[in-house]
Parts: sequence; structure tokens; C-alpha cells
Amino acid sequence: MKKKGIFKHIKKDVLSGFIVSLIALPLCLGVASASGFPPITGVLTAIIGGVVISFLSGSELAIKGPAAGLIVIIAGAVEEYGKGDAQAGYLLTASLIAVAGVLQIILGFLKVGRWADFIPSSIVHGMLAAIGIIIMVKQFHLLVGISSSELKGMEPLHLIMEIPRSLSHFEWHITLLGILCLLLLFLLPRVKNPIIKSIPSFLIVIVFSIGFVQVFHLFSAKYTFYNTLVDPGKLEFNFLFNSGIFHSTNLATTFKYLFLLTIIGTIESVLTVKAVDILDPYKRTSNYNRDIIAVGVGNLLCGLFGAVPMISEVARSSANINNKGVTRISGFAHGLFLLIFVLIFVSLIKLIPLVALSAILIYVGAKLASPAGFIHAFKVSNEHLIVFLTTLITTIATDLLVGVVVGIAVKILINFFRSGEFKKLFSSNITIEHKEKSVVLHVKPVAVFTNWLPVKSVLSSAEGKKIIIDFSEVKIVDSSFIDNIQRFKEKYTHELVLKDFELLHPIKNHPVSMRVKLPSGKREQVQLSTHQKKLKTFCEENRFILSFDSWIPTNYFGTFKGFKHVDIRRTTAFVTGVYGGVRFEYYECMAYDAINMLEYDLNIIGVDLMNRKISKFMMQRESKLVAVIDFVLKNQVSISDRPKFNSMYSIYSRNKEKTAEIFSREMIDYLEENDLKDRIIEGDGDSKIILYENRKAASLLSFVYKLETITMFRNGIV
Repeated sequence: MKKKGIFKHIKKDVLSGFIVSLIALPLCLGVASASGFPPITGVLTAIIGGVVISFLSGSELAIKGPAAGLIVIIAGAVEEYGKGDAQAGYLLTASLIAVAGVLQIILGFLKVGRWADFIPSSIVHGMLAAIGIIIMVKQFHLLVGISSSELKGMEPLHLIMEIPRSLSHFEWHITLLGILCLLLLFLLPRVKNPIIKSIPSFLIVIVFSIGFVQVFHLFSAKYTFYNTLVDPGKLEFNFLFNSGIFHSTNLATTFKYLFLLTIIGTIESVLTVKAVDILDPYKRTSNYNRDIIAVGVGNLLCGLFGAVPMISEVARSSANINNKGVTRISGFAHGLFLLIFVLIFVSLIKLIPLVALSAILIYVGAKLASPAGFIHAFKVSNEHLIVFLTTLITTIATDLLVGVVVGIAVKILINFFRSGEFKKLFSSNITIEHKEKSVVLHVKPVAVFTNWLPVKSVLSSAEGKKIIIDFSEVKIVDSSFIDNIQRFKEKYTHELVLKDFELLHPIKNHPVSMRVKLPSGKREQVQLSTHQKKLKTFCEENRFILSFDSWIPTNYFGTFKGFKHVDIRRTTAFVTGVYGGVRFEYYECMAYDAINMLEYDLNIIGVDLMNRKISKFMMQRESKLVAVIDFVLKNQVSISDRPKFNSMYSIYSRNKEKTAEIFSREMIDYLEENDLKDRIIEGDGDSKIILYENRKAASLLSFVYKLETITMFRNGIV
């Protein structure tokens, strides 16, 4: 993107910042409260991250603020420092955050950002899943009305064993509201109406919970149990540094949590910035080291002012991109709006029930420990699953530091047993061959996470040339190495070839599964699922081009409204060809809804009208809910003299007349006879039309239906 002034895109940035602030507010309150800090300090962290740190950040679009991933670390520090005195624990932990910030600044200047790829994804995912389970377990007790004072000092395993006792002493009205909030959080992301999808579900839950309490007066003064509404505390800017963290009685606690907070916070932050770079429509490359320094400065300020720590946070950063944020002004605006909220609307914040925040945190924890994560680990390979589960179980049974260390040790042991090598696991093992227009990397005899960094260094220095990575003498390639190669290839603008990669046999049918050397003379045959075999046969019969390469780009989906908050994580199948005189593209993908943290299957087919532009529209099956929204907003396109079609389908468009012209008589007849059901047709306002359905596994029958429908649709408007 050519820079023509930081305020060129201010309208988009301010609007995106406002939407992100609405998402951030309840999360900030909930994260701080669960960490043992005053709720307002979570908002203060986001304000500092937005108003101050946005201009120091190494990333244009990464939003800085508190994150659920650090709750376990901060809450643990508060308990161990406080020894029963929550206020003392809070003040000492705030000082610890300030010191961690200084260490992060030093790490940034030492350029440790290049080490971001060292920690295998299986360990990161296992750690996050463990954090999710710990968050859910603790918040469950609060959801059923148990006072947080009764849970002090309990370890995760103890909290799990206490669930039956809490259920036998639940407060029915608190539990009722908590369950309703949870139902909303899990159901709202599945509503396909674009208007409802555009409103953050966290905000809907907060508004609902406030209304529920006010209408039914459930939280009456006659109840004697703990305060049920949020007490955010005062927004203050007082220096709170306490040197007591360096007293001999606290040194062990200080070193332990200082290491955890610095390392885990830095890793999470860098991984988020890397994800933001992949999603950035302008394909900018962030300065990881500068971003670490910026986060360090932010944590120094947060610690001195008594706020929870910050990182570059993935859900809010994704929301910033999906809401058309362009520059760091969007992050600044998000912080400024939060400051306005807490200065003007603090009385409304005090009306939020604590149980609503518990429900939000349980939802966040459920996404961190999603069953999809376990299934993904199983599908990748057995070694990936073993490391994932080892990290998860050890973290829950002990703590984060032990969990990460044990996970790394198990990963190294597995690589050793698979390869028979030990010293080679930690050496560079590469020979570089420079040619005029290419660079050849000969890797041997192992390619694993512990020797990825030297390979990455060579790859990064080869910009502008063809890169050939020679695997002919490699015994094993682990999933982390393959994952890193994939992510590098996604961003590399020139050709990258994996020579003799097919000589390595994947442990499981997954793009990043560990691969081992095949016997001499044998070559790897692609393992296909039953569906993929049927799809392959169908494509051969129709002379379609088929690929199972997970690196196929899907960037243009971002122009469609249905994909405003969606990141296409991985393509499992791609088909292109000509059918009925129409050239089409078909994708089977894994998609991720960043706003609602929902991963799901997605299959989508698209056509390009090339020389004809159409209005922006979205068409879906009519429902009672959709009918009510259409009546209120009056935004439905109506086709004259076709009452059956109008009753079957809802069509949204600002340009009603031009959109109505798209639908020919033949097309309407076809759609009346062939129900779209859960499928959606959408035009991007330019020349592309897509037909898709979310959260359904792909099938050959569904592909054929989409192919026939999109072809009929395209031919009907030409």
C-alpha cells in the first residue's frame, strides 16, 4: 500500500475502531475480573494499547489489549503473592507486569522476534487448550452463583472435583441468567442473517443481561450472597510499583511468573502479528521486534498504573481487518472509544451482571479448548496429538511453565526415536547452493522444529529468487517444520519448490502430518478420503482440473459480505473448469469466524461475469426471523408477479431495481423447483457471484447441485 498520509483512510479506521471497541469492552472487563484485578483495569489496558501503543507498534492492524490466554498466569501470581490478601497480591502482580514489560523491551532490542517459530504449534495449541479448560472450570462455579472467595487457593484439579458440590449449592436465578447468556453466545454465531451477524454477540449478551436484570429485578437487596453486579472500580493513573516482588520471600514466585509472563506473552503476541500479516489485504510485513518493544512499553505502563498485561490480541485484530481497518488509526480509535465509554457510561457498566462476564469467559475458554482442536491434533499425526495432550494435561496438573517444558521435551524425544539422530536435531544440517536465479537448500538428515531457524534465515535472504528445498537425504520432517514451510510459501512472491518431498511418507492424510523416509525406490501416493476419491472420478469424467494443494489462494472471498469476519484457514480441495459454457472455481475449506471464534467447514463455488458488473446482493432462504427483519428494515428486493419466489427467498440489496433485473424468468423457475435450503448466493458488487453453505461437510451431491445452480444463475443474467 502506498502511503499518502496516515489520515487518508480515517473514515474506515474510525468505524472499524468503534466496532472493535464494542467487542473489546466486555472482554476487557471479564479478563481483568478473572485475573483478580479490578474490572476497569482491563479497559485501562486496552486504552493504553490503543491511545499510546498503536503509534509504537510494529504492526498497522494488530490491536493491543488484555487476553484470556494470560488469565491463568496473572490469577496465579495474585494468589501466590497475596497469600489470602487479594489487594496485596494485586499490587505485587502489577509490579511484576511492569518488570516483564522492561524484559520485553530488552528482548525486542535483542531481536528475538526471529525465534517466534521455535515453539511448535502442537505445544502452543495444547497450552491454549489447557488455559481454556482452566478458565471454564473456574468460571463455571461463578456461573452457578458460588462466591469467588470460596474458590481461593484451589488448583485446577481441585476446581474440577468441586463441581458436584457447587451444583448442589447453586443459586437458581444467577444460574438461569448464566445459561441464557451461554445459549445466546453459542447460538448467535450460527444465525445466518447478515444483519444479526454484523452485531458482536458479546455486546448482544451484555445488553440482554442488563435488560433481564432490570426487567425482572432478580438481583434484589434481600439476597445476602456476593455482589452480583460489576463493580468496575475507578479509572485512575497512579504509580503503584512495589519493590516487594524482590524480597527474599517472593523471589521464587517472581522468577517463575516473570518467566511465564514474558515468554508466553511475547510468543502469543508475535504469533498474533504473524496471523495479522497473513490476513492483511495490503500484504504488509510487520516488524516483529518493534512490536515486541511496543508491547513491552505497554506492559511497563500497565504495570505502573495497576492494569492487566497486554498482548497483540487475535480476535480483536481479526475484527479490525474484517471491518476494513487500514492503518494504526483504527487501533487508536478503539482505545479512544473505550476511554469515552468508561468516562461517560460507567453507570451502565455497573449494571452488567457478573454472571454475564462469566458466561463470556466460559465461551472464550470453550473456543480455546474447542473439540475441533483435539480433532485437528488427531488428524495431523499421532506425534502431534501426543505432544498436544502432554502439554495440556501437564499444564492442568502442574502449571504453564512445566507444561511447555515437558511438551518440548516430549517433542524432541519423538523426533529422536523417529530419526535415530540426536545431535543432528540441534544442528543446522543445511548446505546452500547459490545459482544465478535460484537458491538450493540441501537439508539432511532431519528437518524438525529445533533446526528450522537456520532454514528460515536462508529463505528470508533469498527474496527475488526461485527457492528449491532438497529433501532427498531427509529421514523425517516433523509437522512444525512443514507448517512453517507452508506459512512461508503463502507469503513468498516467487516460486518455491519442495524437491523429492514425495519420497517422504505422511503418517496421516493431512497436509502438515509428520513425514518419514520411504524405502528406496518408492514414492508417496496421495492418500484420499472416500469423498475425495468420488470428487476425483467426477472431475476426470468432466475434464475438470482438481487439486488437493492446501496453499491455493482464496483472497477474493474478502470482497463478499458473508466473509467479512471469516478467515479461510486451509483449502482441502480446489476444482476449476467449464460447465454449461461457464468457467467456475470450487473450494472446500476450513474457515474461522474471528469475531465468534468459530471454526467450521465451508464449501463454495464462484463464477466471474468478466465484462458485466452487477449490484451487491445476498440471497437466502426465507424464514420467520428473516421476514421480521425484512419488515422492520424494508430492505428486501421483491420480484414482481412472482409471489411464490418472494415467499421462498429473501434478497438483500441497496439497489433494489438493478438487483431485480438480474433474475430472469428461467432462473426464478429453476430456484422455485430446486430449493436453496441453507445455501446462500451472493454478488460482490463487481463481477463475481458465489454460492456457499457453512458448517456442512462437503459431498459430491452438494457439489453437483452448486455447479448446476451457479451455472443456471450465471447464464440467466448474461
